[in-house]
Amino acid sequence: MRASRTTRHLVAAAVGLTVLLGDVHAAPPARTTLVFGLQRDGQPLAEVTETLTHRDGRYEIVSEAKGRGVAAMLPLGPYRRESRGEVTPDGLRPEVFRDQRGGRVAEATFDWSARALTTLYRGRAESHALDAVTHDRLTQVYTFA
Repeated sequence: MRASRTTRHLVAAAVGLTVLLGDVHAAPPARTTLVFGLQRDGQPLAEVTETLTHRDGRYEIVSEAKGRGVAAMLPLGPYRRESRGEVTPDGLRPEVFRDQRGGRVAEATFDWSARALTTLYRGRAESHALDAVTHDRLTQVYTFA
């Protein structure tokens, strides 16, 4: 189940508009929850609840999807994404990302000091070079230029 590019842009625009309409110097709320629907060809697929919390220079984003329409009848299991890390002057800097779809779990660990990204999927670990500006699937939506 994947959000369309349009849906992700609408969510980013909504969050961006909220920031622009508020006091620019005010800190964002410590907890923000977005609820939105995913559709394909006009048919409902899922309702997504995404919550961003932050405190003391740390953040956590949790995104959970529940099937709607025909997708609600399928035995897909839980669909949950989580991202945790640091809030920096340049934005969110992930340290751990977890993507659970049914019984499948994929994880990524960001080691910024060693500039290494380690992924784990189906028992197989891989290491990759970590660019200075790297985001996971959740933090990219909350990064504004």
